[in-house]
Amino acid sequence: MDLQNNFVRLKNLLAILTQFYSKLPSQCISCQSITCADSLLCRHCLDDWRQSADNLAWQDVSVLSQAQKSMQIHELDHLYCLAAYTPPFAQLITQYKFEKNLTVRTALQQVLRESLNRLSPQQIKQFKQYDFFIPVPMHWSALWLRGFNQSAWLTQQLSRHFNIPIINALTKVRATKHQARLSGGARRLHAANVYRVRPAYATGVMGKRLLLIDDVVTTGSTLNSIATCLWAHQAKSVAAATISWARKV
Repeated sequence: MDLQNNFVRLKNLLAILTQFYSKLPSQCISCQSITCADSLLCRHCLDDWRQSADNLAWQDVSVLSQAQKSMQIHELDHLYCLAAYTPPFAQLITQYKFEKNLTVRTALQQVLRESLNRLSPQQIKQFKQYDFFIPVPMHWSALWLRGFNQSAWLTQQLSRHFNIPIINALTKVRATKHQARLSGGARRLHAANVYRVRPAYATGVMGKRLLLIDDVVTTGSTLNSIATCLWAHQAKSVAAATISWARKV
C-alpha cells in the first residue's frame, strides 16, 4: 500500500513539474532570444525567414533555370523544396543530422508543420496526387552508426499531413562517403548503381505516382539515380520533395 501511495505521489509531482516547466520561457535555437516554451524558434526568426527569398514555400524548383543548370534532375517530373540551404535551416539540419540533436528536430517539425498549413489548394492537390511517398534509404551500416534516417522521419511527417501511405521500396546496396564532402562530379559517380528497388516492390511501383523524400538536395545525383531505378520498374510518375536546396549563389 505504501509503495502504491509513493507511486501516486511521484506521478503527481512529475505532473506538477511538467506543468511548471511548460510555463517557463525557452530560448530560440537560431538567435538565442527568449521565446515561448512550446516554440524553439522565435516569431522574429520565423517571420524573417518566411519573408526572405530563402523561403521556397514548397515550390517546384525543377522549372527554375538555376536548378536546371546546377543539378542533374532530368529524371524527375518535379522537385518541391521548402527552403534554401541557408541559416537557420543549414544549422538546424546539420545539428539534427550529424550531431543527433533531437531538440533541433522539434524545431524543424515546428517550421515544417507551419509551412504545410500555409500551402495553397493547388499545392495541396500537387502533393495528394501521389500514390506513395518513398524515403531515400541509408546503407544499413550508416543507419546503424547514426541511429535514425532523417529522410524517413521527414517522410512520416508528410505522410501524416497528406494521408499518403509510405512504402520502403528502396535499398542502398553500397555504402558511400558523406555527400557533403564530395564535389559535384564525385557525387554523381557515388550515386550511380547504389540504389535498388526491393524485389517485394518490383511490381508494386508499376503504374504508380511516386514522391521521393529527402532532407537536402545539392546536385540532384541521388534523386536522379533513384528515379532511374523507378522508371525502369515502370513507375507512372517520379518526383521528389526535400526540406532544403543547397543552391549555388
